[in-house]
Amino acid sequence: MNRVIVMLSLWLVGACSRSALLVSVSVVPDSGPSLLRLTGLPPGIVFASYDNERLPLRPDGLNYRVQIPARPPGQYLLVVDNFEAEINVVSGRLRVHVLDVGQGDATLIETPGGQRILVDSGAPEAALGLRAALARYNVDSLDLAVATHMDADHIGGFSGLVAGADEQLETFDDFKVDSWLDSGDAESCTSQVCAAYRTVAVGRRQIEASDDFDRLGGFVLRTLARGGEVFGAGTIPASDDHPASTSDDNARSVVLSLEFNGFRMLLMGDLTGGGLGSPDMEGLLAPSLDRVNVLRTGHHGSRTSSSGPFVAATSPQVSLLSYGEDNPHCHPVGEVVERLGNVGWVYGTNPSQQAGCPNWEWPARGSDDCGDITIESARGSQFSVRCAGREVTF
Repeated sequence: MNRVIVMLSLWLVGACSRSALLVSVSVVPDSGPSLLRLTGLPPGIVFASYDNERLPLRPDGLNYRVQIPARPPGQYLLVVDNFEAEINVVSGRLRVHVLDVGQGDATLIETPGGQRILVDSGAPEAALGLRAALARYNVDSLDLAVATHMDADHIGGFSGLVAGADEQLETFDDFKVDSWLDSGDAESCTSQVCAAYRTVAVGRRQIEASDDFDRLGGFVLRTLARGGEVFGAGTIPASDDHPASTSDDNARSVVLSLEFNGFRMLLMGDLTGGGLGSPDMEGLLAPSLDRVNVLRTGHHGSRTSSSGPFVAATSPQVSLLSYGEDNPHCHPVGEVVERLGNVGWVYGTNPSQQAGCPNWEWPARGSDDCGDITIESARGSQFSVRCAGREVTF
């Protein structure tokens, strides 16, 4: 009889213990639902339990995905069959920094889940300032770098950022980037800036519509256009008046949509909108868009971008422009800033009055000469804009 009792006790102990469940991340933010990837599970499992709530599993090749609901900060148990993982929920918020890199673009995204994404890097001479800006925000490595297109004022800073002050790779001051995505034009580009980019962007891939970033805390990053193609809408064919969208470098820009629990922001790169004879890529994109909260305006406020129909379709609450002080292109142009100011607030990184350029007034709502511009939201329903130490909440 004693032997039977001992064997029964051992069986009960074995039945109650669970193996470790392998999850893509074990720390998630409290700002919204999080989509986790689960690996190492046997086939045929249908449900998971999270904080005693039953959740459906989604097959993902040989693995699974599960979307866990938002919970207050604390520790929770995710159980699948005879496997379990402890999920640590922390306070999370979205921050997007338009970095002042002079005449160029660089945007740092800090996701609610703690990932750091850098979209573009400014010109080569911006590299030192770019690294200093990232240090100000306590960023010492990147989860992802995205190059929207191969213009020097968008990719030029990457090589200096990664190689560091000694300009040598694989030395003590290198800046780590986990993965690289771009428009797919790096190999065909023949400039020295492109060659330097190819040297540091190890393992780079052409970005695809399926390259959504991990959805943690309600955050989603989507690709809407790249390489002269708007996903779902196609390209603009060649004609006598307008070149094919695939032959215009700015028209080949990657466009990203950043979504966060109802908040939506567009990052336009240098995408063209028909102005000055450019391909009207904005016209292809606009029918798929609704109103956006924030527009990272295309091409530094040039006439090639931010067309009237596109601005009317997106009606941004806030528009952000990045450009250099006294740049030779007279960016941004007054008519574009006025167009944006008629529908919302407008912020610019530097003084807008350029030497030798036409005079015009900045809109009453917003400001130029901001330096870095920061967008911040804890839940997505509200967001704030910080410019030169001043903050406005929307």
